[in-house]
Amino acid sequence: MKYNKKDLTGQRFGKLLVLSETSKRDDNGSIVWKCKCDCGNIIETTSKRLVNKLIISCGCYQKERQKYSIKKLHSKQFKENTNIDLISKNQANSNNKCGIRGVHWCSSKNKWIASLSFQKKCYSKAFKNKEDAIKYRKELEEKYFKPILEKYNQAD
Repeated sequence: MKYNKKDLTGQRFGKLLVLSETSKRDDNGSIVWKCKCDCGNIIETTSKRLVNKLIISCGCYQKERQKYSIKKLHSKQFKENTNIDLISKNQANSNNKCGIRGVHWCSSKNKWIASLSFQKKCYSKAFKNKEDAIKYRKELEEKYFKPILEKYNQAD
């Protein structure tokens, strides 16, 4: 089947400027075009991908969007060097056998360990019974997590 060839030379698709047709074709017979991205990279892509807006850059646009999304997430999620989403999470990790976040059994010490990390400081203490470890962990959360969660309206 013969297709009507449309010359895309000089046309812009997103950040891509079509420079010239190559001698290459894809498996479906679509022309492969040489394009220059606004960032300076040269790529080759098909008519189909250009015309159907399946490609709009050499990949730099996706990287820019990803950086922007990460910055936006970081500014929303991190306050005063603290991951607000993480400290507001009360659920223990799935591998936590105790069921209480920040409390675990230490078989080498034969004691329960309660710990909390906050702004690059680690607070940890060993206890003979689980209830005391849980109580200590809750006290740490009240002292360190609660004020910042209240400040940023994240308290449960």
